[in-house]
Amino acid sequence: GAKVTWSTTSSLFTIDESTGLITPKSGTGSGQAKMIVAETTNYYPIEKTFTVTLEKANQTISWKNAPTNFTYGDNQTVSVTGGNTNAYYISSKPGVATINSASGEMTWKSEGETTISAYYVGNNYYKSTEPITKTIKLEKALTTLSLDTTSISGYWKNSTIERQISYTLNP
Repeated sequence: GAKVTWSTTSSLFTIDESTGLITPKSGTGSGQAKMIVAETTNYYPIEKTFTVTLEKANQTISWKNAPTNFTYGDNQTVSVTGGNTNAYYISSKPGVATINSASGEMTWKSEGETTISAYYVGNNYYKSTEPITKTIKLEKALTTLSLDTTSISGYWKNSTIERQISYTLNP
């Protein structure tokens, strides 16, 4: 068989001279590559030029961790999965909860509901995803009170009871 070689002058990709394997280098766009079949005893040489187009790849996105309820005092971090770039998070109501745009860590501000949006940002190789949303209800924490006793008995002295009550209040 005839010897086949491949070549390109494109800055977007390389092409293996002997196998024709195309490897993207950077960015998107189009470049030219060439297949060269050498002359043999019975056949003339031939060259064919073709266009290689590199486009940004799609990313997928779905919630990995996204609670629907969040109680004061809880440390919550929402997260997404599926992308190849950095995720970005936004709270629709920062007065209810703020969110670290890069890490997804939420900070409780007040009782209510907020919608968290998340998406993967695009870069030279990947398209941005469309945002996905999750509504999260933020609730007050329960207050607990513990007393060291449930009843007190004692002697009156100057109209006061001489006993200190111990208690634990959370928070």
